Amino acid sequence: MRAARSSDMTRYAILEDMNGRHGHSAEWWRTYYLIFADDIDRLVQADVEGPDSDDRPLATRRTKPLNGGGTLKPVIFSTVASSSSSSRKRKERPASPSPSEVSDTVEAMSVPTSHRSSRSARKVARPVKRQDDRASDSDEPRGGAAKASEPHYKLTIPSSLPEHAPSVPTNLVPGGKGYLFTEEDFAYFVDTVLWQAKTEPNPGRQTILAALSAQATHHTWGSWKSFWRRANGPEVLREGLRMVAATVVAKQE
Repeated sequence: MRAARSSDMTRYAILEDMNGRHGHSAEWWRTYYLIFADDIDRLVQADVEGPDSDDRPLATRRTKPLNGGGTLKPVIFSTVASSSSSSRKRKERPASPSPSEVSDTVEAMSVPTSHRSSRSARKVARPVKRQDDRASDSDEPRGGAAKASEPHYKLTIPSSLPEHAPSVPTNLVPGGKGYLFTEEDFAYFVDTVLWQAKTEPNPGRQTILAALSAQATHHTWGSWKSFWRRANGPEVLREGLRMVAATVVAKQE
């Protein structure tokens, strides 16, 4: 990663270049980076900015990992939006913080490793909390109050990846403006997310929503997008990627 940063190479290109290193394939290295991206990026950033100083304020010091380790998740970088040209006519705004200050602030706000470790101790097959099992197939909630009170779905994640592409639900229950989300829809959603994690090199929300709306057309793309949020889709995808990583490591051994 340090070599990629200094030579303007992309992460994907440097991971492809590592094919065969220490007896591991490029796919194995991509999976390894996906799991430990948080610590790897922190070490690369620390190498660029130099060692921390104890004289810096406590709020801006980097959070160092605690002993024990745990399951690590990909790091998410925040961006600073630039102001429009029309803002020049308004009162001059304070200068934006420097990139190093933004990086330090993001790292100071990151979740400690001990907290992430407690999450990894949970079993793979577990329900995602919800308020109601079923709700009408409406697209996006209207207003902040509707969004706050929208139902959350209880999904069960299996302990293994699917062997084949999931079958489209056939038990359609009309309700509201479209169809209700049934137990069959719940299982189809989970299997589709796991299948995408297994077969796609870099699955994300947009890719999964496109697959869902293209196959299960009784729900609109907007409804699947709302369902993704209510069913905690990112957590389902993380579980799928963990299972894929475990499978790759087992094959290497």
